[in-house]
Amino acid sequence: MKHSLISWILAAAALCAGAGAAAPEPAPWDAEAFQQYEFGQSRAPLIRVEDAVRQALNQPAQQALVEQRLLDILQSGASIECKRFVCRQLLLIASDRSVPVLAGFLDHPALADPARYALQRIASPAAGAALRQALSTTHGHPKVGVIYALSERRDRQAAPALIGCLSDPDDAVARAAIAALEKVGGQNAIQALQQAFESATPPRRIWLAHALIARADRLLARGQKDAAAQIFLPLFNTSETQAIRMAALRGLVTADSGKYFHLLLAILSNETDPLLAIAADHLRHLPGAELTQRAAAELPRLPAAARVRVVAALGDRQDPAALPAIAAAVRSDDDTLSVAALSALASLGGAGQVPLLADYIAADHPDRRAAAQSSLNMLRGKDVDGHILQCIEQRDTQTQNELIRSLGARVSTAAVPTLLEIARRGDPALRSNTYKALGATAGLDDLPALLERVAGAQQEAERTAAEDAIAAACVRQADQEKCVDIVLQPYPAATASVRCALLRILGTIRHERGLPTVRQSLSDPNPEIQNAALRVLAEWPSPTAADDLLRCARAAANPTQRILALRGFIAIAGLPGLPNADQLALFQQASAESQRPEEIKLVLGGLAAMTAPEAFQLAQKHLANSAVAAEAAAAMIKVAGALKGRSADVVAPGLQAILDSSASSSLKAEARKVLQTLPATAR
Repeated sequence: MKHSLISWILAAAALCAGAGAAAPEPAPWDAEAFQQYEFGQSRAPLIRVEDAVRQALNQPAQQALVEQRLLDILQSGASIECKRFVCRQLLLIASDRSVPVLAGFLDHPALADPARYALQRIASPAAGAALRQALSTTHGHPKVGVIYALSERRDRQAAPALIGCLSDPDDAVARAAIAALEKVGGQNAIQALQQAFESATPPRRIWLAHALIARADRLLARGQKDAAAQIFLPLFNTSETQAIRMAALRGLVTADSGKYFHLLLAILSNETDPLLAIAADHLRHLPGAELTQRAAAELPRLPAAARVRVVAALGDRQDPAALPAIAAAVRSDDDTLSVAALSALASLGGAGQVPLLADYIAADHPDRRAAAQSSLNMLRGKDVDGHILQCIEQRDTQTQNELIRSLGARVSTAAVPTLLEIARRGDPALRSNTYKALGATAGLDDLPALLERVAGAQQEAERTAAEDAIAAACVRQADQEKCVDIVLQPYPAATASVRCALLRILGTIRHERGLPTVRQSLSDPNPEIQNAALRVLAEWPSPTAADDLLRCARAAANPTQRILALRGFIAIAGLPGLPNADQLALFQQASAESQRPEEIKLVLGGLAAMTAPEAFQLAQKHLANSAVAAEAAAAMIKVAGALKGRSADVVAPGLQAILDSSASSSLKAEARKVLQTLPATAR
């Protein structure tokens, strides 16, 4: 204690002599409580020390006084927890004065880490020298810590000592030295890592490889590609792990893709090489037209499987320089290679490849045909559609059909005039696909011409195809109301068959603007038109058709029409979003109108989807009807389950009625199961 006091006085005197005035007194702290601190006790003494350190940070004279007080405590008999805390405070204010004291704790079992952290932060040659010296005096974990500190300081003067640590029998020390040498860098350090790698065995060989890869990556980032490649090259050895070879290959082709291109080809030619996918991916993404040309030139000399992979990669490169080689591969006798080349044209080709794809779009080989069709559909570039139209004039019927189908898949609006002309005067064998293509490509302005084909069709099949094309085209349009107006223009003067077709189109569009015409057609003198209108109305997705359907059901003499109308009415009752009260009102009307078992079953099917006690009661009214009792019981059970215990006073008697009826054992078991979920008072 006497020594500490003298040290304090001498330090203060020296500082004051230089300043010409007394240094400000540091914030006071309770030295005794502080030195006896143990973990879990009050931190109040520690907080006062922290305050003193914080106040001293911007006052050099006071900082020296506080630093000395902390060093005195560190060399005293204070508790270990106190000394740990002192080291953490020295992180902030330590100077060269602290170096010998902190260095003295670098091999201490409890204080080595906090002392090293503080020493590591002192940016002076003295601190570096102390850490280097500690390499020869520490062992085990403390030595690993010292190595880490030197690596963080990037201390190249430590390289010779770190190189010596590579042969340390302690794996943890050797591994730390490997990582440190990579960070410290320098020619000697890298050479030492390379030499150690040549004779190392796992796990040190793997650690050395990772360190060399990290150093080579740093060189790549700085543009030192040749130096990086010299590190990567020995690592690209079949005896190394897949991960190491993968990293080395990536580094080599990044450093010089041209020089190491042969490595990619060698891997791609070896079916058993685990880096096949990696090599193909590199070929796919490495930049440069020269690389494309080299890969294309090598293509004929590669094994069959390698050619397939290279062709796929060339396609993904989207470099037109590969087109001649890809075109040659398309014509190969090897089906797999031809399919790969045809697929590559999807991203690589343009209008100039349309004739080549047209040669295979109707090929006998299914894979070639599918690849050609897919590529033609995806082909991009100026005037691709124009070249397809030219090919249509020159090819056989089967190929023409496929080309027309492709125009539809491409949604080629430019092809509409030609497609319409084919529909008018072309080969009947082409019309079906032509109308399908028009359904995908025609716009509002094209609808009148398509409607003419509905009226002018000589065969019912063609009329149906034209009708489907109009419906498909209308569904794609934003202005559905305008579609209805165009479709209705020829209706007044149309023949019965054409009117039926127009009604079906209105049924596809399903816009309210078309409903009056559908409604009027229900009373048309022609039974075919009546039937077509009813079928459209039965699928109308709006409550506005409900009254018309109910009237049709009441008036229909034909059982089929009656069922059709009721089915449509019940479908409207079950529309999502319709309020429960409206649904129930519709179902009550349907139930009152239903007479035949098949009609009642339709109602019960709709009721089963509801969650309302009124639906349960309505279904229960049919429980006594033996022809529909099973369906009534099933609907009741489903509604009761959906209610989840609500309205038990209504549900319980009805479920008991099922148990007392002649229902099947399975229905009774389901009813009993739901009944048991109800409150005991309701059962």
